[in-house]
Amino acid sequence: MKRFLAIVFLSLWVTTPSQADDISEYQIEGISVGDSLLDYMTADRIKKAIEHPTTFFYPKEYKNKKFASIGVRSKDLNKIRKKFKIYDEVGVIIDSKSNNFEIFALEGTLISKNGDIKDCHKKQMQMAKDIQEVIPSKYKKAVWFLEKERLNKYDISVKYVDFKTRKRKPFQLVCYDKNEDGFKYTALYVAVDSEMFDKFLRYLAGN
Repeated sequence: MKRFLAIVFLSLWVTTPSQADDISEYQIEGISVGDSLLDYMTADRIKKAIEHPTTFFYPKEYKNKKFASIGVRSKDLNKIRKKFKIYDEVGVIIDSKSNNFEIFALEGTLISKNGDIKDCHKKQMQMAKDIQEVIPSKYKKAVWFLEKERLNKYDISVKYVDFKTRKRKPFQLVCYDKNEDGFKYTALYVAVDSEMFDKFLRYLAGN
């Protein structure tokens, strides 16, 4: 049975507390890694999203542009519901060269305007605790902050919680404290990566 990665009253709600090692068992807003994006968007809309100048590819210098990050709007999910229940934004990583547009990673984001980063950290750690209860014990939790010299222009702080083994990192929670020219907000980002995309990222990082 599918398990839903969603914050409800600051906790992770899942359908069963059993331990699962199949990443496709976890959902964000009804979407699972391994699904086809065609289940939620038309091929024409997907292709337009891929061709949009703001679409991010992994990495930017990768000439083949195999993996593309696509935002999924709530109205694209009419087969499931008319709006997102938990997250403010949902993104998917797809194989842009595949006719099936298979989903290799999921991203859910909760945004709080003028939010207190301490609240973001509290939600992040509560969610990490709940995730730890439903994933295999082989995935160890690692908590760390991005060094100040590596922060982007608008980032005040970035805190990571990773669940990983020596060769695998399928789950990640990130709290961003941002100030974009006077627009202050916090964002809690939840990511679920397939084994293939995880290996791809590790290859890029030289790990």
